[in-house]
Amino acid sequence: MSRRYYPIAGVAVPLALAAFWWLAPHSEPTAAKAPADKAQTAAGVLVVDAKRAAQMGIRLTAATVAEEAPLVTIPAVIQPPANARVAVAATFPGVVTRTYVVEGDSVRQGQALATVASREVLTLGSDLTRAHARAGVAQSNAARLSQLSREGIIAPARADEARAIAAESNADVSEKARILRMVGGHGGSGSY
Repeated sequence: MSRRYYPIAGVAVPLALAAFWWLAPHSEPTAAKAPADKAQTAAGVLVVDAKRAAQMGIRLTAATVAEEAPLVTIPAVIQPPANARVAVAATFPGVVTRTYVVEGDSVRQGQALATVASREVLTLGSDLTRAHARAGVAQSNAARLSQLSREGIIAPARADEARAIAAESNADVSEKARILRMVGGHGGSGSY
């Protein structure tokens, strides 16, 4: 460091120390604390007097015995006794058009019990057909706008929007088809 900076440093350092002292938080002198307070603070216990607790909104109440305790959810398989009856609910409301088992027959998991004709399945089938048509139009539109975007005729954002609409249409088709597959439904006849 050059000698010409010594006078500046001689003034700057005391000014910095004075500013630090001025800006540092000063604690007000308090009465001598009891040795028990120091021991409790050292042990991780924070002592708060009643006045300070009221200012902070801290309320103390007596502990009570819990009446109920929440249970965790445990994945399990329910297996009824061999001669037990099990109620089976239909996925969609409808009319039973054919039964494959009679009361008292033994059945296995996944076995068809009856065929049900349902308005909801018929509606879902027609929704799936419309969704297929919309997806085809959206894919054609996306391909056309992508070509126009590559040629610089339209903004790339329009092509991106068309691709997003096509992806949304395909997701709609997939969801409706998944629901029909899940219940073993036939959209054309409205049965499952």
